[in-house]
Amino acid sequence: MPNLHHQRPPPSGGARRPNDGSLVCYGIVVATASLLLLAILAATVSIVKACALAGAVAVVFCAVGCVSRRCAAHGTAAPALPTTAAAAMPAARARARAGGACGLVDAAIDALPAFAYARSCGAEGSSSKSGRCVLCSVCLEDVEAGEMVRRLPACGHLFHVGCIDMWLHSHATCPLCRCDVSPQQVGVKVAAAAADPPDGGLPPV
Repeated sequence: MPNLHHQRPPPSGGARRPNDGSLVCYGIVVATASLLLLAILAATVSIVKACALAGAVAVVFCAVGCVSRRCAAHGTAAPALPTTAAAAMPAARARARAGGACGLVDAAIDALPAFAYARSCGAEGSSSKSGRCVLCSVCLEDVEAGEMVRRLPACGHLFHVGCIDMWLHSHATCPLCRCDVSPQQVGVKVAAAAADPPDGGLPPV
């Protein structure tokens, strides 16, 4: 199928610039002001002084116009930064989706222990000493028997699987105690606990 859209030709050196219209308006204003000043001065002082003053004012206006045009040209060359920032946005979004920005990757989240919660609210042998239900601090709902939960190895806190997975995609800490649950930190804590001998294993004094 033929392409119905004509390709726009690249801008050439003789193309009209966006600020040409304002430059023309500025020239008209300068010419009008100079002629008005010349007429006023010619009626009050000699024609020679009137021409000299009107010419000086016109030169000043032209100098101001040239300076402002150069400043505008330098200002239009700056917008290269938004292009660079826009090019960096997809990479940042990809890192955020992969969990590499500030959360955990999917493989690290799936490695956390998950199981069906067996204790019901108010049942005998509840995990809370006061007999209250276990509360998921992400959704602020009670954890019921049979619901899938995850226990964070670093601190032992319990949450709904869906709640804690969503949290860990954007955070690498426990939502309750802010303990670091990244695999590296958990491995360091486990190694440190294994290296410390238990109290019963100390040699007698």
